[in-house]
Amino acid sequence: MKKVTGLELAMYIVAGVFGVIFLWMAISSITYLNDYTAQYGITLGSMFGEALKYIISQSFNYLAFGLMFFFGGRVAKKVQSVEAVFYEDFDLPEECFNCEAETCEGCEEVVEA
Repeated sequence: MKKVTGLELAMYIVAGVFGVIFLWMAISSITYLNDYTAQYGITLGSMFGEALKYIISQSFNYLAFGLMFFFGGRVAKKVQSVEAVFYEDFDLPEECFNCEAETCEGCEEVVEA
């Protein structure tokens, strides 16, 4: 199993929080519409288009943000795995790629900047 980074974990947690908020807002929107229709004596079927627009406008923003954070976490995971493969392709230690010197003291090889 691969190690989960802090950034990836944070993005998944934020995505989960947005998912919970999405569910709560959708349920509260439906509850509000049920109360509204009961109070004024109309049916939900007679105002289905408006009800659907209301539910979408109240809750789907949270779903969109949650999905963006979830897929952001997936992208962070992919970038990290590509970075790990990049360092494994060379015999140089990772420190040689991060330094600005023309030669790395650890391996005595020239590092292109």
